[in-house]
Amino acid sequence: MTNNTDKPELRIFRENAPSIPLMGSNDRFVYEGTPLIAISYSATDTLFYKENDPLAHRRIAHSEIELAIDEGRAHFYPGFHTQVGWKAYQRFGDKNVDDFKSEAVAIGRFNEYLIHRYRAWCVEVGQHVPRSLKPAEEMPGGRSMEELLFEWTTEYQLKHKVTNPQTGKIRKRRAGKKTNGVELPTLRSFNNYIRLYESCGDDVRALIPQQKGPKRRHLQVECAESYSIWRQAAAEFASRRKGGMSNARKIANARIHEVNKTRGGDQPKLIFVKRKRFENMIKELRAFDVVAGREGEAYAHAVFKPKMDSYDVVRPGERVEFDDWNVDGITLMKETGAWLLLPARFQTILEQASADKPQRLWFVGAIDAATGMPLALKGTRNPCASAVVEALEMVMSDKTHISDLAGAKTPWTAKVRPENVFTDNGTPYIADLTREAFLMSSVSLTRPPAGQAWKRPFIESLFKTFAKDLMSYFDGRTFSNVVERRDYDSVANATLIIDEFMIVVIRWLCDVFVNTPSARLNGLTPNEAWELKKRTYPMRPVPGRHEKRHIFGTKKDKPIRSEGIILHGVPYNSDELQSYRRKHGSKKLFPVRFHPRDLESISVSTEDGWLIEVLQLPILWLQDVLLLDMELAVLNRHVGKPRQH
Repeated sequence: MTNNTDKPELRIFRENAPSIPLMGSNDRFVYEGTPLIAISYSATDTLFYKENDPLAHRRIAHSEIELAIDEGRAHFYPGFHTQVGWKAYQRFGDKNVDDFKSEAVAIGRFNEYLIHRYRAWCVEVGQHVPRSLKPAEEMPGGRSMEELLFEWTTEYQLKHKVTNPQTGKIRKRRAGKKTNGVELPTLRSFNNYIRLYESCGDDVRALIPQQKGPKRRHLQVECAESYSIWRQAAAEFASRRKGGMSNARKIANARIHEVNKTRGGDQPKLIFVKRKRFENMIKELRAFDVVAGREGEAYAHAVFKPKMDSYDVVRPGERVEFDDWNVDGITLMKETGAWLLLPARFQTILEQASADKPQRLWFVGAIDAATGMPLALKGTRNPCASAVVEALEMVMSDKTHISDLAGAKTPWTAKVRPENVFTDNGTPYIADLTREAFLMSSVSLTRPPAGQAWKRPFIESLFKTFAKDLMSYFDGRTFSNVVERRDYDSVANATLIIDEFMIVVIRWLCDVFVNTPSARLNGLTPNEAWELKKRTYPMRPVPGRHEKRHIFGTKKDKPIRSEGIILHGVPYNSDELQSYRRKHGSKKLFPVRFHPRDLESISVSTEDGWLIEVLQLPILWLQDVLLLDMELAVLNRHVGKPRQH
């Protein structure tokens, strides 16, 4: 790379201090088995009180909080004491999506599909479509709910069928061990699914069936005719008259009084509604419907629309943006001058192959909006959900080993659990794997409408800098014509090949980009802004190694043998594991979670909960060797032959 005198002077900021954990009264922090709630924080520690004893206070240093979470002695549960978080925890606890049976997950996915299609239908019609048994002519859009549910169910069934290329027949796609089709739900069941889904914060786990035996039956309505009058009067609360709850209840009782006057002595009288029960009926109405009925639909849309037009962010992790950046392989070789070194016959063959199937390099990147600090950069052949999930894990992990492996002088230590992540609507970001990873990480995922790149300005700026600033450091460029090229010898100055490009990008990111002053940061570098703001503002604690294993790890069923659990040739054993072997034998399979990049320990699911087992090999440097091989494979995954190391 050449020195450019027009570039601002680089300033390297090496100090790394523990971040201030962002915890509030709605969050739960379990420290060594004791649930705590944060009160306030200072520059060095945070003040907590015990959840069961508000008068008992305790101060914990920020460095101890970070260390305890990383070692598994503490756990952080964001939004645990909110209505949505508590309801979700009560319904499915800490279960991951793949902890349920595959057949139950398939049913939950189908119910979620129906809900999304219903919401899309409301947007298409332009108004809220009531979920009732009204005929088609009385419904917005001219379609009844029964007809729509039947049509959406048929679409889902056809979507999950594939054609056998040999016979040409359509067969059902396998979902787990069985291939049973989905069934059309009743309108009552569909309403229950929406209520559960929205009460748990649009969590798909709420739609997964969890039958645990007979449940308490619902109380019967005392009088169906009286109940219909109550419901009608409660629905009229959302009207232009803007009357109060007491006035609506008077109207309901007045109607019941008029009906009772026309009844004879042998006919039962209707029941007057009580205040508390009637007010509960009104509170069950959707907030959007109430505002739309009282103030107008346009006003309701303005009130309930998401606010995505403000980027006044100050806290690290408050807003993190993800995006993809691709480079054509042949274009990259031409940019770096390596293309001219190839024989003409090879150039022709590569161009013909590229015309049929272009060879591109993709990068999944993440950047913090408050400091401009890059948090992740993953390379892949094709944009896929697994690359996005790996980038999310990279955001919440220390990346010093990657910067050291690439030979960078500035350690890449930035890590944070994002509060909000903004992406586009590409296939990798709407995949189930991506949504589940963000869900289990307690990270809010927002996708602005397609075609509005200005709503993700920070990551777009980073990739624009890639294309302009980074390429300007390379010798061996080619030019569009001889006038532009002049006497520049591209062949003599060719200095880069594709496999080196990956390492150069990481070194440029760690040593150049994060140490370059920015006008948006008032002259600070992204590295300086990160260190300054993480001391000033609280940040959400990142998941510990055991929590990462449950979020990003892989699940397998393994037996317990005399050597313990053998996973990829590595034994994990303990006295507690052997006690379960003596109880169940060596044929019973236990669910095991492991992380491909953390071989030190695994998690084993038993009837007494998750059991953490530590590596028992005497050669403890085995993990470092395997990790080094993995990182080298990541840096060179785009090359046909890996580096020798």
